[in-house]
Amino acid sequence: LGPYVFVNSLGNRISRSAYFKNMQQLGREAKLKVEVCPHMFRHGNGNHLINKGIEIRTLQDWMGHADINNTIAYSALNADRFDKIRQVM
Repeated sequence: LGPYVFVNSLGNRISRSAYFKNMQQLGREAKLKVEVCPHMFRHGNGNHLINKGIEIRTLQDWMGHADINNTIAYSALNADRFDKIRQVM
């Protein structure tokens, strides 16, 4: 297993632009209604972690945000997060 996650058919790392183009093509093939970009995975990961209960400061460190305001965007409430509160009441 090599040091790179995304490689070409020769096993060499692919460029950022090649990865971006591959993601766009996969989105088109999947007939998604939005244009796909790699940064969507970052946002999806942040939303997933915050909805699983990861603390905002921990997420800030994980995402590498110097300013907490960049991390707060991931804390938009998901209605499912209230289920724990409803169970207690």
